[in-house]
Amino acid sequence: MLMNSLLSRDDVARMYLANKPGFCQPGTAYSYAAIAGSEASLYKCNISRAFRNDDWYPKAYVLPQEAHLLHADIKSSAKSYWIAKPNDDYGGSGITVWSHDDPGFSKLIRDTKNQKRSIVQRYLHDPMLLGPFKFHMRIHLVITSLNPLKAYVHEGGQVLCGTRPYTLSKKLLNGNMDRAVHLTNQCFNANPGNKDNYLRKKPVIGKGQQITIPELEQYLKKHHKGFDRQDLWRQIVHIGKRMAEHIVNWRTVRQHVGKSESGQVFEIFGMDLMLDRACKVWMCETNNSPGLGYPDKQILGAPNPDYPKEVKMCRSVFNDTMALLGFDASKRQTKGSLDHWYEIDFSDRK
Repeated sequence: MLMNSLLSRDDVARMYLANKPGFCQPGTAYSYAAIAGSEASLYKCNISRAFRNDDWYPKAYVLPQEAHLLHADIKSSAKSYWIAKPNDDYGGSGITVWSHDDPGFSKLIRDTKNQKRSIVQRYLHDPMLLGPFKFHMRIHLVITSLNPLKAYVHEGGQVLCGTRPYTLSKKLLNGNMDRAVHLTNQCFNANPGNKDNYLRKKPVIGKGQQITIPELEQYLKKHHKGFDRQDLWRQIVHIGKRMAEHIVNWRTVRQHVGKSESGQVFEIFGMDLMLDRACKVWMCETNNSPGLGYPDKQILGAPNPDYPKEVKMCRSVFNDTMALLGFDASKRQTKGSLDHWYEIDFSDRK
C-alpha cells in the first residue's frame, strides 16, 4: 500500500488506526510500517528531557526555558564544549559546536528568547576516532508490537565519518566551525561544497565517508586494547530498550496503544550512536526516517565510493526486517536472517 506523499507519516498512521476507507482493516494479514505519534517523541527537546538522568545521553538543556540551568552548568565547568541543535531539523542543519567561553555562544543563548525551541548539549569532545576522523554509528531499532511491547536491534548498520581530521582548534569551532571536521552526517559530507574532502582517499576510511559495522569492530579490536564486542552490543541494546520504552510511552503514541492488534504496526528507527575513547556508547539522537533509500551510483559528478556499502546495508536491513516480521515465512529463506537481530528483553516492564 502506497502512502499519500502529501500526508505526514503520523497522519497516514492515524487514518489506518481509524479504519478509514482504503486502509487495511484489523484482522487482515497486513502490517503498517509507521507508529502513529512516534515522530514527536523523537524531537530533540523531548528526548533531552526524557533521558536527562541516563548516563549514555550527554546532558542537554532545552532553550529558552532552561537557559538559566545552562548558564549555571557552564560556570561550574573550568572548560567545556557544547553543541547547539534545532529541535526537529536533520542532516546537520543549524548545528554549531561551541567552546564555553566564546562570546558568540553567550549571544546565542541570550537570543533564544525570541526563537524556536532548541537544545544546547554537552559535546562529546574526546570521541573515539577512526584514524584521524570523528564518526558515529547508525544502528537500526525495530518496534514490532506496541502491546505487548516488542523490539529488536539490528547488528548491521553503518559507520559515518567526518571527512577532515578531527581537532578542537578554536580556529575551526564557534562561528568558524568546520563542518567537515565536526559533522558526520551524509547530507553535509556528500555535497558539492565538500566534494574534494568526500572523494579524496583518506586514511582508514578511503574515499567517501563510511565503513561497515564489522570493519569498525575489526579496527577497534586491533587498535584498542580491551575492546569487548559483547559489551559494545550490550550497551547498544540497553539504549535501544530505553528508546523503545520512551517511544511507546510518549503521549502521542500511548493514545493509540490497543487500537491495533499485536504485529499490525511496526517501525524502523535509526539510532545515531558515538563511542568515547573508553568504548562507552553515547546516543546523539534517534529518528524515524533512517535514510534507507538506495543511494545514487553517481554522486558529485563521479562514481559514488560508498554505493556498494550502502546498498548492502539497506538490503540487509530490509531483508532481515521482512524475516523478522514473518512476511516471507512461507518461502524458502535465501536473503533475510533472524540471526542478525538482538531481541530486547522487556520482562521487567510493568
